[in-house]
Amino acid sequence: TKYMARLEQHWGKEFVQQNTRAAPRVLVTSFSAEEWTRVNFMLCLTALKTGTDFQFSYFHVTRLPIHMARQLAATKALDEGYDYLMMIDDDMIFMPDTLTKLMQHMNADQDVVLVNALAYGRKPPYHTCVFMQGRNGLSYDNMEGIEGRGLLEVDGTGLSCCLVRVDALRVLRDQYTKDLRANIDGTGADALAAARDRGERFFGAFEKLGEDLFFCRRLKDAGFKVHVDTSMVIGSKPVECWVIE
Repeated sequence: TKYMARLEQHWGKEFVQQNTRAAPRVLVTSFSAEEWTRVNFMLCLTALKTGTDFQFSYFHVTRLPIHMARQLAATKALDEGYDYLMMIDDDMIFMPDTLTKLMQHMNADQDVVLVNALAYGRKPPYHTCVFMQGRNGLSYDNMEGIEGRGLLEVDGTGLSCCLVRVDALRVLRDQYTKDLRANIDGTGADALAAARDRGERFFGAFEKLGEDLFFCRRLKDAGFKVHVDTSMVIGSKPVECWVIE
């Protein structure tokens, strides 16, 4: 509206976004390598809308490598003023109150900037997708026997069903861009533009690690913590038993 435009002109867009809403702005994102054909996931997504006590927006990404898809979602959440980004792999099934429960961790503790539900590998022996860092600092070992321990701080996790604070993404993007500028030749407009462009790819690609562990490492290097809700298991319950009204 014209009144919102006047507020943004006087105070700035970011200030207005932070001070003119009562409920958090949440962007829920999912990813598909090809077409969107997973029926169970669609049922769960529909139930998520009914099981969440606040509104959220939905953004679906197809036909992009996963690290590029996650980067696109993170950039969208940053540039469009969202408070939280939820990322769900489209081969997951989950309960209707999943987003509400993940958000409760964020509301209870400001130190929680990323929390993932507990997921398992797709193939035997079905290790957890939760990791501790190996002694060499590069490898990661699966953490087993952690079910039912509530919120657990970890070194890394798969991002199959996670909630992230967007202000943490902003810190990563700013820091990554700053570091690139410090290591680029020249200070002219072209050099700074090149650093800024690469800084937009702060999420992490497959550089000895998957994009999920790479992102967890960047969060921890920036001073943030990574958590898993070990009491919230996803991907293992029959969707037929859920009631979607």
